[in-house]
Amino acid sequence: MKYKIYNKYKIMTDKYIWHNLETSNQFYSTLQNVCKFRKKHLLEKYNQCDLQETMINSNIYKLNNDCLILIFLHLPIVDRIRIERVCKRWQKVSQKSWHNIKKLDLRNYTWGFTSNAKLKQINTVILNKVLSRCEIIDVSYLQVPSTGITSIINNCHNIKKLSLDCIYLFDTDLEKLFKVNQQLQFLKLVDIKISGKCLLYLPSNTIKEIIIKRCDYVCDNDVAEAITRLNNLKHFIISECFDTLEKTTKAIGKYSTSLETLEIIGKSSMLQFNGISHVITLSNLKNLKVSANWFICNSILCKLSSHCQQLIYLDLSDVPGHFITDHTLAAIEKFTKLEILITRDLYQVTSNGLLHLYNLKQLVCQECSFFDITISKFIQHSFQLKILDLSGCRNITNVTLKRAVTATNYRTNNIILNLFIGGTAVNLETFKEVSPFLQIYNTDSRYKEIFPFHPDSILI
Repeated sequence: MKYKIYNKYKIMTDKYIWHNLETSNQFYSTLQNVCKFRKKHLLEKYNQCDLQETMINSNIYKLNNDCLILIFLHLPIVDRIRIERVCKRWQKVSQKSWHNIKKLDLRNYTWGFTSNAKLKQINTVILNKVLSRCEIIDVSYLQVPSTGITSIINNCHNIKKLSLDCIYLFDTDLEKLFKVNQQLQFLKLVDIKISGKCLLYLPSNTIKEIIIKRCDYVCDNDVAEAITRLNNLKHFIISECFDTLEKTTKAIGKYSTSLETLEIIGKSSMLQFNGISHVITLSNLKNLKVSANWFICNSILCKLSSHCQQLIYLDLSDVPGHFITDHTLAAIEKFTKLEILITRDLYQVTSNGLLHLYNLKQLVCQECSFFDITISKFIQHSFQLKILDLSGCRNITNVTLKRAVTATNYRTNNIILNLFIGGTAVNLETFKEVSPFLQIYNTDSRYKEIFPFHPDSILI
C-alpha cells in the first residue's frame, strides 16, 4: 500500500512541479527573484511583513519539501550551496538533497561555471561545505600530494567508505585520518607504505570491511594487534603482502567471530598449517579464498566442513594440483550450502570425484585434464549448475557441447547453463546445435580476477 501511495504521490508531485514551473527558465527566474528579496537594499525598502507576504505568494514556496529536493537535485553545486542562504527551510532541504548525490567531478557544468566565464575557481567556503558532506572518497591512481591528504583530514569528517591506491602515505597520515572519521565502515588500501599500526585507530564499532593489497611493508604483529580490537569485522582481505600472516590468522580465529568473508594470499605462499587451521573456528564464514596456499589439505577441509556450515563460496585456485584429489572433493561435499567452487589444474581428480559436486551452482575448473565423458556426465547430473568454466581445458571438444545441449533440454527448472570454453579444443564454427537453457561463451577467463564480495557476478 505504501508503494502505491508513493507512486501516486510522485506522479502528482511531478505534474505539480511542471505545471507550476513550465520551464527551467521560469524556476531560475523565480529563484533569482527570491534571492533579490534577501538583499539588503530590498530589506530596507520593504518591511519584514511585506517581504514574508511576497515570498509566501511565490509559486516556489507553495511546493513541499519533497518537490524542492527534486528541483535542487538539478542545480549546479555552487547554486546548491548558495540557496542555503535564502531561508532556514531551504537550508535544511538543500542539505537533505545531498543524500542522493553519488559522485562528484570537476567539470564546469557540474559546479555551475559557464564555459566562457573568466573566473573558474572553487572558493574555499564552497569546497569546505562540499567536503563536509562527502561519505565516500576514492582517490585511487591519483597523484595526491601530502597537502591534499591534509585537506581531507581537515575537512572530511564524515567518511564511511575510503579507498586509497598508489599514494605516498605512512601510518602517521592514516592515523590522523582515522581519528577524525569515526563512522568509517569500508577501507581499501593498495600499494601503501604502511606497517599496519594505523589500523589500531580504526573505529572498532563501525568498521566492517578491510582490503589490504600489495602493501609490502605490512607487519604480521601490527595487523594481528588491530584485529583484536575490530570485533564487528565482516569482510577481511589481505593479499600479495610479503609477511606470512600466521599471527593475523590466529587473531582472526579468536576475535573475528562474525567474519563472513576471508581472503588471505601471501606473495611467499608460506602461510603454515598451524596458521590456516585457525580459520576453522569461524562458524559464520560464507566466502573463503586461500589461493596459492600450500597447506590446504584434506584434514583442513574436513575440519572446515564440520565448523563452517555457512560457507557458500570457496576459492582453491592456484593450490597445487597434487593436494586436491577425490578425497578432497568428498570433504568439500560436506559443505551443505556451498554454491561456488573455484579450482585449477585438477589433474588428480577423476569422474568419481566430480560426483561430489553435483549441487553446485558455479564451478570453475580451469586448466584441468578432464575429458569429454567426465564433464558430460557432470553436466547431465548438475541440474542447479548456472556457470561452468572450462577455460584452458584442452581435452574438451565439441562432444561436450553436444551432450550439454541434450542435458539442458531436459531441464524443467528453467535454469540457464553458461558454459565458458576459451582455450579448449572446441570448434564453434562446426557446432550448430542449440538449447534454450545453454549459453556458450568462447571466452578465456583464466586471467580474470574473481572477487568474493559478489559471487553472483564472477564471470558474467
